[in-house]
Amino acid sequence: MPDQTWALEQLEGAERETPVCRVCGERTAPVAHDDGSVWLECTSLAEPKPALRRVLSLEFLVGHTRRLIVEPQPARRAA
Repeated sequence: MPDQTWALEQLEGAERETPVCRVCGERTAPVAHDDGSVWLECTSLAEPKPALRRVLSLEFLVGHTRRLIVEPQPARRAA
Protein backbone atom coordinates (compact mmCIF):
# COMPACT_ATOMS: atom_id res chain seq x y z
CA MET A 1 0.00 0.00 0.00
CA PRO A 2 2.78 2.55 0.71
CA ASP A 3 4.06 2.11 -2.88
CA GLN A 4 0.59 2.88 -4.23
CA THR A 5 0.29 5.99 -2.06
CA TRP A 6 3.73 7.16 -3.14
CA ALA A 7 2.93 6.57 -6.84
CA LEU A 8 -0.38 8.43 -6.54
CA GLU A 9 1.36 11.39 -4.88
CA GLN A 10 3.94 11.44 -7.70
CA LEU A 11 1.21 11.38 -10.37
CA GLU A 12 -0.82 14.15 -8.76
CA GLY A 13 2.25 16.31 -8.21
CA ALA A 14 3.44 15.93 -11.80
CA GLU A 15 0.02 16.84 -13.20
CA ARG A 16 -0.13 19.89 -10.92
CA GLU A 17 3.38 21.06 -11.89
CA THR A 18 2.95 20.54 -15.64
CA PRO A 19 -0.74 20.63 -16.63
CA VAL A 20 0.00 21.52 -20.27
CA CYS A 21 2.74 20.81 -22.82
CA ARG A 22 5.40 23.52 -23.00
CA VAL A 23 5.52 23.19 -26.81
CA CYS A 24 1.93 23.05 -28.00
CA GLY A 25 -0.25 23.86 -25.00
CA GLU A 26 -2.16 20.56 -25.11
CA ARG A 27 -2.92 19.03 -21.73
CA THR A 28 -0.63 16.40 -20.24
CA ALA A 29 -1.70 13.05 -18.85
CA PRO A 30 -0.03 10.12 -17.08
CA VAL A 31 0.58 7.21 -19.47
CA ALA A 32 1.43 3.70 -18.25
CA HIS A 33 3.87 1.70 -20.36
CA ASP A 34 4.33 -2.07 -20.65
CA ASP A 35 7.51 -2.05 -18.55
CA GLY A 36 5.59 -0.69 -15.55
CA SER A 37 6.81 2.88 -15.89
CA VAL A 38 4.45 5.85 -15.89
CA TRP A 39 5.27 8.97 -17.89
CA LEU A 40 3.63 12.37 -17.94
CA GLU A 41 3.12 12.97 -21.66
CA CYS A 42 1.60 15.55 -23.95
CA THR A 43 -1.70 14.11 -25.19
CA SER A 44 -0.84 15.16 -28.74
CA LEU A 45 1.88 12.46 -28.81
CA ALA A 46 -0.83 9.81 -29.01
CA GLU A 47 -2.38 11.40 -32.10
CA PRO A 48 -1.13 10.12 -35.45
CA LYS A 49 0.47 12.89 -37.53
CA PRO A 50 1.82 12.78 -41.04
CA ALA A 51 5.64 12.86 -41.18
CA LEU A 52 5.63 16.01 -43.30
CA ARG A 53 3.60 17.87 -40.69
CA ARG A 54 6.04 16.85 -37.94
CA VAL A 55 9.02 18.00 -40.01
CA LEU A 56 7.48 21.32 -41.02
CA SER A 57 6.43 22.14 -37.46
CA LEU A 58 9.96 21.35 -36.17
CA GLU A 59 8.42 19.55 -33.17
CA PHE A 60 11.27 17.06 -33.15
CA LEU A 61 13.74 19.85 -32.30
CA VAL A 62 11.90 21.18 -29.27
CA GLY A 63 10.19 18.07 -27.95
CA HIS A 64 6.77 17.75 -26.38
CA THR A 65 6.46 17.24 -22.65
CA ARG A 66 7.42 13.68 -21.70
CA ARG A 67 8.67 13.12 -18.16
CA LEU A 68 9.21 9.93 -16.17
CA ILE A 69 7.02 9.90 -13.05
CA VAL A 70 7.20 6.30 -11.80
CA GLU A 71 10.10 4.04 -12.72
CA PRO A 72 9.56 0.44 -13.85
CA GLN A 73 8.97 -1.95 -10.92
CA PRO A 74 12.35 -3.82 -10.98
CA ALA A 75 14.31 -0.54 -10.97
CA ARG A 76 12.34 0.84 -8.01
CA ARG A 77 12.84 -2.30 -5.90
CA ALA A 78 16.61 -2.28 -6.46
CA ALA A 79 16.93 1.32 -5.31
